[in-house]
Amino acid sequence: MSYSVEDLDRVIEGTPDDDWYVGWDAWWNNFYPHDQVQHTELGSLRVVDSYGGEGEGDEFWVVISITDGAGAVRYFKRLGWYQSYGDGGHLDGPTVEVAPVTREVTFYE
Repeated sequence: MSYSVEDLDRVIEGTPDDDWYVGWDAWWNNFYPHDQVQHTELGSLRVVDSYGGEGEGDEFWVVISITDGAGAVRYFKRLGWYQSYGDGGHLDGPTVEVAPVTREVTFYE
């Protein structure tokens, strides 16, 4: 799994002569909900989490996993923003590598 964030962005963004998607927004619109998988030169891409949209303010992001042929998994988060009175969400922020973390949360009821 020796690829960079730039390699991931290149695969997602595609090129104008690709016969599928161009850009993170188009990719997101075609691969949501979470049960879809795209097979690429980097491995199998899957949406594992997302946040944002109507009623969630202007924060908007998506986390994807990439699983290689040996079963190794890496996670990446693409940041963006959401505008309820316009054209929705845009994933135009940076892409960063992340790792899943479990946190303890206390609720008082």
